[in-house]
Amino acid sequence: PSLTLVTTSDTQVDLAELDGLTTLFACPHTGTPGEKIPQLRHLIRGTRGCTPQA
Repeated sequence: PSLTLVTTSDTQVDLAELDGLTTLFACPHTGTPGEKIPQLRHLIRGTRGCTPQA
């Protein structure tokens, strides 16, 4: 099915238009590029001790 998402570089990608097998990695609370990560980030399970890139 067609599903268009906005990327972190502020472009759009339609998953239905990608060739081959695609893996989608989503992180529910990564923050906004250029802004500080919220201080309460440590309350999200699995984020303590991880870098923002993880």
